[in-house]
Amino acid sequence: MGETSKEKFLKGLEVKVTQISSQPKSAPLVDDFDNLHWCVITSQCSFYYRVLKNEIEVITITDNRQDPDKIIKEIRLYFNP
Repeated sequence: MGETSKEKFLKGLEVKVTQISSQPKSAPLVDDFDNLHWCVITSQCSFYYRVLKNEIEVITITDNRQDPDKIIKEIRLYFNP
Protein backbone atom coordinates (compact mmCIF):
# COMPACT_ATOMS: atom_id res chain seq x y z
CA MET A 1 0.00 0.00 0.00
CA GLY A 2 1.32 3.47 -0.86
CA GLU A 3 2.06 6.33 1.47
CA THR A 4 -0.72 8.71 2.37
CA SER A 5 -0.38 12.44 1.72
CA LYS A 6 0.10 12.95 5.44
CA GLU A 7 2.93 10.40 5.56
CA LYS A 8 4.64 11.98 2.54
CA PHE A 9 4.36 15.42 4.09
CA LEU A 10 5.74 14.29 7.45
CA LYS A 11 8.61 12.43 5.80
CA GLY A 12 9.44 15.49 3.67
CA LEU A 13 9.25 17.76 6.71
CA GLU A 14 11.58 15.48 8.66
CA VAL A 15 14.12 15.47 5.80
CA LYS A 16 14.06 19.26 5.54
CA VAL A 17 14.27 19.83 9.30
CA THR A 18 17.29 17.50 9.43
CA GLN A 19 18.87 19.42 6.54
CA ILE A 20 18.22 22.79 8.17
CA SER A 21 19.49 21.52 11.53
CA SER A 22 22.87 20.66 10.04
CA GLN A 23 23.02 23.52 7.52
CA PRO A 24 20.80 26.34 8.85
CA LYS A 25 21.55 28.79 6.06
CA SER A 26 21.11 26.33 3.20
CA ALA A 27 17.64 27.61 2.27
CA PRO A 28 17.35 30.96 0.49
CA LEU A 29 16.69 34.19 2.36
CA VAL A 30 13.40 35.99 1.79
CA ASP A 31 13.73 39.45 0.22
CA ASP A 32 13.40 42.38 2.64
CA PHE A 33 14.12 40.23 5.71
CA ASP A 34 17.56 39.92 7.27
CA ASN A 35 17.11 36.49 8.79
CA LEU A 36 14.08 34.81 7.27
CA HIS A 37 14.60 31.69 5.18
CA TRP A 38 12.15 29.84 2.95
CA CYS A 39 12.34 26.05 2.64
CA VAL A 40 10.22 23.94 0.27
CA ILE A 41 8.93 20.74 1.87
CA THR A 42 6.83 19.45 -1.06
CA SER A 43 5.58 21.06 -4.25
CA GLN A 44 2.56 22.19 -2.22
CA CYS A 45 4.07 23.16 1.17
CA SER A 46 6.94 25.27 2.47
CA PHE A 47 8.04 26.66 5.77
CA TYR A 48 9.61 29.95 6.78
CA TYR A 49 12.16 30.00 9.58
CA ARG A 50 14.87 32.08 11.16
CA VAL A 51 18.20 31.12 12.64
CA LEU A 52 18.66 32.14 16.28
CA LYS A 53 21.78 31.74 18.38
CA ASN A 54 21.30 28.07 19.29
CA GLU A 55 18.08 27.14 17.56
CA ILE A 56 15.93 27.32 14.47
CA GLU A 57 12.55 29.00 14.88
CA VAL A 58 9.84 27.97 12.43
CA ILE A 59 7.71 31.04 11.73
CA THR A 60 4.99 29.39 9.64
CA ILE A 61 4.18 26.49 7.35
CA THR A 62 2.37 27.55 4.18
CA ASP A 63 0.52 26.20 1.18
CA ASN A 64 2.51 27.12 -1.94
CA ARG A 65 -0.70 27.69 -3.87
CA GLN A 66 -1.38 30.83 -1.79
CA ASP A 67 -0.46 34.28 -3.05
CA PRO A 68 3.18 34.79 -1.94
CA ASP A 69 2.59 38.51 -1.31
CA LYS A 70 -0.24 37.64 1.09
CA ILE A 71 2.01 35.18 2.94
CA ILE A 72 4.74 37.82 3.37
CA LYS A 73 2.18 40.41 4.46
CA GLU A 74 0.91 38.04 7.16
CA ILE A 75 4.45 37.23 8.29
CA ARG A 76 5.17 40.96 8.66
CA LEU A 77 2.35 41.23 11.21
CA TYR A 78 4.27 38.98 13.58
CA PHE A 79 7.87 39.11 12.42
CA ASN A 80 9.55 42.44 11.81
CA PRO A 81 12.52 42.48 9.42
